[in-house]
Amino acid sequence: MHSRFSLAFSALLLAASTAASAGAASLPNGVSSLSETYGDWIVACQTQGGEPRCQMTQTQTDQKTQQLFMAMEVRRADNGAMAATLLMPFGLALKNGLALQIDESKQGFKAEFSTCLPNGCLAPLAIDEALAQAVVSGKSLNISAVAVGEGKPFSAKVSLNGFASGWARLAALAK
Repeated sequence: MHSRFSLAFSALLLAASTAASAGAASLPNGVSSLSETYGDWIVACQTQGGEPRCQMTQTQTDQKTQQLFMAMEVRRADNGAMAATLLMPFGLALKNGLALQIDESKQGFKAEFSTCLPNGCLAPLAIDEALAQAVVSGKSLNISAVAVGEGKPFSAKVSLNGFASGWARLAALAK
């Protein structure tokens, strides 16, 4: 799933993120950037202003058009907590936001859109400790929204394959 879209999304959110610092003085072996794959997730770091900035991403493209369909970026906030942002396609009812659910859990949570960019619309996710544990142990993040106009349901699924390993790597890079 790693493609030019995931690189562009990573660069976009890395530049927009103010809390993506890994907190370490340098990356392993003194490299200025790294990219590692953990299941369906890419952990990527770049040194900016002497500080490494790391995040993990997953992108999905439309198989017919090869256009970016959906992307998710996860990073460690300054306090070490999990923070995430979803990039969703145009055509969704922004006022309705997103309904999210880990696997088939009865409990869900919501996210509101914050802004739209040329590639789609961003929805930051508030992730508390309980939700972070569910994401780390889950198999998929199910996303539901409503399409503009006809009000048809829209759904997407983010694979959590490799998420726990990728998150552990982000924690290790922060030391």
